[in-house]
Amino acid sequence: MTACVVFSANCAESMDPQWLLRPIASFGKMYLNPWSRAAIRVSPLHMLSLALGFVALRLLAAGNNMLIYFYGIAPIGAPIKIIAQHTSGVLAFAIVLVPLFYVLAIGVSPISAKLLSLWQSGELS
Repeated sequence: MTACVVFSANCAESMDPQWLLRPIASFGKMYLNPWSRAAIRVSPLHMLSLALGFVALRLLAAGNNMLIYFYGIAPIGAPIKIIAQHTSGVLAFAIVLVPLFYVLAIGVSPISAKLLSLWQSGELS
């Protein structure tokens, strides 16, 4: 995740301003190589969003663990358990957490766009 933040900071100048104004819409742009000429116009936003989304996911997991400890319920674990009855535990974990991670990354993308704007303007170094 640190590498994602460093990449974003180093490539902030390459960002296309339209994606900073529409960070959520930027996730509709697909690419395989984040360093390619076409992708570098949006990939710093995605990389920073993934890093911040991971922090959000860890906070959500910590909250889930606190609910387990205090109340014995696991909001994230319940769907995993249901899906695991029909598949493997690893697959169920992935089916629940991968989309959750991406939803969180998309959700924090406006914050990432603001940070990238600040890096571009030199206000945040």
